Amino acid sequence: PSIDKTFWVTRDKASTEYLEQMAGFMTWLVLDVSPSTIDWKRNVLLNYVAPDRHAAMTFAVPSTFTRSISFGSA
Repeated sequence: PSIDKTFWVTRDKASTEYLEQMAGFMTWLVLDVSPSTIDWKRNVLLNYVAPDRHAAMTFAVPSTFTRSISFGSA
């Protein structure tokens, strides 16, 4: 991710700028995928998820199903 604005993060708080930039990064990880990037992006996203919540994050679209989708078609 690129950092476009100054932000701050403490133990229990984060600036609006940080939240906006992380939301953009997470959105990019989830919505801008291709067959060649989906596994890598899923793994990057899971780095931000507590290990005990990984199963909840991976239930929706398993990578084998996602790879079978024809990307870019209507």
